[in-house]
Amino acid sequence: MNSLTILLLNWNRADTTLACLARLTRWQQLQPQIWLVDNASHDDSVSRIKAQFSQIRLLVSEQNLGFAGGNNLALRQLVPTNPNTGQHDYILLLNNDAEITELSVSHLSKLLDSDPAIGVVGPIFKDGDRVTSAGGGDVARQINTHLTPKILPQTPYSVGYVSGTAALFRANLLREVGLFDEAYFFSGEMADWCERVKQKGYQTIISPTAEAFHDTDQAGEARQTLYAYYIIRNRFLFIRKFRAEQKIRLYGFWLAYGSALVLKSMLTGRWLTGRAVLLALMDGLSGEFGGQNQRVMDDVKVDGHK
Repeated sequence: MNSLTILLLNWNRADTTLACLARLTRWQQLQPQIWLVDNASHDDSVSRIKAQFSQIRLLVSEQNLGFAGGNNLALRQLVPTNPNTGQHDYILLLNNDAEITELSVSHLSKLLDSDPAIGVVGPIFKDGDRVTSAGGGDVARQINTHLTPKILPQTPYSVGYVSGTAALFRANLLREVGLFDEAYFFSGEMADWCERVKQKGYQTIISPTAEAFHDTDQAGEARQTLYAYYIIRNRFLFIRKFRAEQKIRLYGFWLAYGSALVLKSMLTGRWLTGRAVLLALMDGLSGEFGGQNQRVMDDVKVDGHK
């Protein structure tokens, strides 16, 4: 396999990140370089990571840059603009709460090697025998974009986007397509990037022979509130960029869906979620993008901190 760099982000989840690093550093065949960006954690993440994994490349951001900005911080160093420099052939984006084996990564790399028209490849996600995600759909039209077919294809297949939870691509692709759009901050940036990848004539592919697991149960209420905000708001940004000819109809759909979600949240006592979605609708319609954690959470504690 060509040289491999694995890129991780951490934000106040030291235990999760340390467990992920422990798994990756036990790999025997691929021996990747590991880069980790700490997104301005206010727990003891940085000191613990430095103490236990001094061999990795650790970048510490002074502010939370979100998924897009955090990854871009490392990618600007990994893939210099000069096409004659840079030795990192393949890059694997991996969530710190996701698990993938080196065998599955080898399957992905072989698929990427097999066809220069393939831009990004990803695994299916399973929880036991249950498929939890088999690629991404259309974020402009679908409420749940995680594809979960009853019958899984036996051969690689195209999808709307490959989830950034685990995505492998050639480093040179960034020179052609560009970095992630930091206006998303969190959620939707991979759908945006894959859309640009496809506009350049490349395919976004899922390999059913590669499997991964994503522990989505770890997120606390505060994080889930932030997710609710960005997942709704960023639909409006994606539509602005890629579905402008259908903007009125699609805006109407998400405004109706979001309003119903606000009402449901309020009726069930989930005030934080309702407020977050209401802000998402307001910001999406007015074009207020980028990181909005402080506004969304206000004085609410996030993982034990304000």
